[in-house]
Amino acid sequence: MKSAVNGFFDPPGELCNSALSAYAWGDVAPLQEEVSPADQVSRWLITSLRVLMFGPGTFALFYMTLKAVFYYPSVSPRPMSYLLAIFCVYAGSGRLRHLINLAVPAAVIAMAATSVAASWLFFGRELTDLYFWDSIYLLPAVLTTAKLVQIAVAERK
Repeated sequence: MKSAVNGFFDPPGELCNSALSAYAWGDVAPLQEEVSPADQVSRWLITSLRVLMFGPGTFALFYMTLKAVFYYPSVSPRPMSYLLAIFCVYAGSGRLRHLINLAVPAAVIAMAATSVAASWLFFGRELTDLYFWDSIYLLPAVLTTAKLVQIAVAERK
């Protein structure tokens, strides 16, 4: 009994022979991965830039494609704004150096083209105005498709 009680009251110098006792006395600090505030800010900045470019860029690219196809004779598409929308989706989908990320804007354009083809099958040419304004309900599907293509491209690298 006396040896069991004395084990609790031994001085730290005698117990520091093993790694476990050194950890028990606090001589060994636990290893932690520290993230500097600059790294955390840059991570949040990159994430917010991607979100703020990907979402509005997808929206603009989808509706510019619809407008270009539905109203081409009366409204001519502006190439610089169309290229800006493509760049926003491309830049929001990952690094600019990876040209494979151009698959994401291509998926958005393909979804818009599919939407146009479906509108001509069901509504006819005289109701395309109505279909153009009701296509806002397709935007969640377009955003989901673009995000899935972005994830597939990121896993392929």
